[in-house]
Amino acid sequence: MAELGRVAPGLLEAHLPGTGLGSRTREQLVITVADVNGCRVLAWVHGAWQEFLGPADPDETTEALVAYARACAEAGMPLDATTLEAVFPAPVVRSTRATVARAQLSSLLMNGAGLLADELLSRRPAGVLATVGQVAAVALVLPALLPAVAVAGALKVAVRVAPALPEPELPSGDDANLVVHLLAEALPSYLGHTVVRSLLLWSPVVLAVGVRMEGTAATLRIGQGRVSIVNGIRSDALVIVEGGLEPLFHLAAGSIVRQLAASARRSRA
Repeated sequence: MAELGRVAPGLLEAHLPGTGLGSRTREQLVITVADVNGCRVLAWVHGAWQEFLGPADPDETTEALVAYARACAEAGMPLDATTLEAVFPAPVVRSTRATVARAQLSSLLMNGAGLLADELLSRRPAGVLATVGQVAAVALVLPALLPAVAVAGALKVAVRVAPALPEPELPSGDDANLVVHLLAEALPSYLGHTVVRSLLLWSPVVLAVGVRMEGTAATLRIGQGRVSIVNGIRSDALVIVEGGLEPLFHLAAGSIVRQLAASARRSRA
């Protein structure tokens, strides 16, 4: 609570675009803290949000923030953020600290409420002080927990109803240029958000976007349940995006890492 007081503006900044954390990274931080504390309810609720928004890109930036969140949760207290302050803007550091502190407090309260439920079911009540603390935890958690669980359930349904990302149609053989391949690898990041993916794929009108980078171009078409990427800028492109290859490389690399991580998890299972 003291940490939340010190970085209170970070609670707002963490939810504002362009000022603090990205929404996907924010959810990853909360899930990391919940997992360390063994708080399954909090992990489930924010796991639903993560599925809805799409996973965070596993780049060096995200990994550094997640590592800080994990270290704080394992220590059971806020740790020094000097290293983060040397690398990240002040709003990002405040947002990270506030998100971690809020997740830690929520985990402790939910775990306390869970202990009370277990003791009532087993009819082995703890001491008076412990029971009073657990009742207080229930009183604090329950009003916010029930709506959060209801929203998470609705998000789970939305994710199930939403269309899966289809395999993009690419030029045959070795005809596809570099931008075509990078766009194909980056699609899981672009279309990770459930609402965005649903609106674009269910659209009866095909949306065409041209992408030109360092002398190479491609056109991305999405709509009517299909995704296709072709070489060059086509005449039906509604907008043309120009820029360097580096941002697209990062997105593509993040998508590849996620796919490898998912394959590794399936192999272990």
